[in-house]
Amino acid sequence: MSTPVWTGAFSKFKEAWKTLPLNRDVLLVYLVVQAVTAFVALPKNAGVGRSNAYDFTSGASMLGAPGDILNLVLSLIMIPAGTVLYLWYADKKRLELPEWWKLTLKYLVSALLAALLVGLAVMAGFVLFIVPAFIFATWFAFTLYAVVDKGMGPVEAMKYSKGLAKGNAGKIWGIYLITFAIAIGAMIITALIPVVNSVVASLVVLVGGIAMGMLYRHLQNAPAEAPVVDAKPAPSDPAKA
Repeated sequence: MSTPVWTGAFSKFKEAWKTLPLNRDVLLVYLVVQAVTAFVALPKNAGVGRSNAYDFTSGASMLGAPGDILNLVLSLIMIPAGTVLYLWYADKKRLELPEWWKLTLKYLVSALLAALLVGLAVMAGFVLFIVPAFIFATWFAFTLYAVVDKGMGPVEAMKYSKGLAKGNAGKIWGIYLITFAIAIGAMIITALIPVVNSVVASLVVLVGGIAMGMLYRHLQNAPAEAPVVDAKPAPSDPAKA
């Protein structure tokens, strides 16, 4: 069996982009949810020269506290929903809306706990002289994928992700940086249209997530390194002594 070849982050990003028509219905719902999330997150004081400080009595959203709550709920749901979508696209499989919703609910708690632990680890890394944050972001890049793919708990998924990430920081950060650069470029181009701006950025992040899912599969299929075993001298034959 030939060793799988990684063709590069940009190549996989383009491949991921080409897979988008595979699940048009789910993709449309995903983008609509992102648009709603972006809309309800618009600040009520934007553009009128007033303070954007959070108002705990009525909320920061243009819709008040209900808008803030809706924004939070949708954002949390999209964590497992997005990961399911990344994996199904990475595997080039069809995903129907009922199945997507069922899987999202199935992994909701585990995915949120895993995202919380990874987020805390990365934040702690920034407190610890910044460098550890990049290390943790590398180690735990595949945590949510493992939760959805293998049904692992948060801690087990983080350990599994760390094992896959070992020696592959360049591949992981290649996808991170390409996704970041394209997302920033898209946001600059659409800067004057707030909701469209967020939806376009979400689409770029989706493609980056699919590319990371492809890397996840690639590393799973890559041959494992043979364990190092200390050589022991063969026992001497007393008859030849």
